[in-house]
Amino acid sequence: MRLVARLRERGVNVAVRDLFAAPTVAGLTKRMSLSSVQDALDVLLPIRAEGTRPPFFCVHPAGGLGWCYMPLAHSVPDDIPLYGLQARGLDGAGGLAGSVREMAADYVAQLRTVQETGPYHLLGWSFGATVAHEMAVQLREAGEEVAALVVLDAFPPVAKPEDGDADADGAAREPEPDAEAEPERDRKPTSTASSRSSAGRPATSSGPHRKRSTGPWPACSTTTA
Repeated sequence: MRLVARLRERGVNVAVRDLFAAPTVAGLTKRMSLSSVQDALDVLLPIRAEGTRPPFFCVHPAGGLGWCYMPLAHSVPDDIPLYGLQARGLDGAGGLAGSVREMAADYVAQLRTVQETGPYHLLGWSFGATVAHEMAVQLREAGEEVAALVVLDAFPPVAKPEDGDADADGAAREPEPDAEAEPERDRKPTSTASSRSSAGRPATSSGPHRKRSTGPWPACSTTTA
């Protein structure tokens, strides 16, 4: 009974007799009609469709399902609608997205069926945070306002320089050898007295030193609510 209740909370309607007749996931799936699971596997999952304030759109983690956001309905104020965004193809009717950008574009089209214009409120957990961040970028590029981008258990992606690339300051270059420095094998041993200062501490060389430049890394900007 507890399993049946939890499945119904997540939009999957199943009878107790079906659970006894097919106690495995594979067997239960075969007994269930497509209509009983269709809504639960849609790309846009209504968690709470009613409310007077702008909705929150919650992007799935790596598993592809947005059911994990169901408990938010008990914590988020009642006047804020909640929608989950789920990976396309979970129902076997379509293929998976080829990239994060493609996935984000699909989800932007989905959320616009509910809310045509901004301000938009996005939430992403784990892998979903990367997709939500890309959605925010695409919405901003389209001239829309993103009022909130909530990132859970993740960091926005940071671009790294390609191999062989270097900025104007030579950030990706190796430091050039110091022409004035003597090769190690050609150096002559020095006495202990000449290598230490009069105070007994190691003497500081006055020769030139070349420091490696670390250069700036391009980063993504994130607004967190």
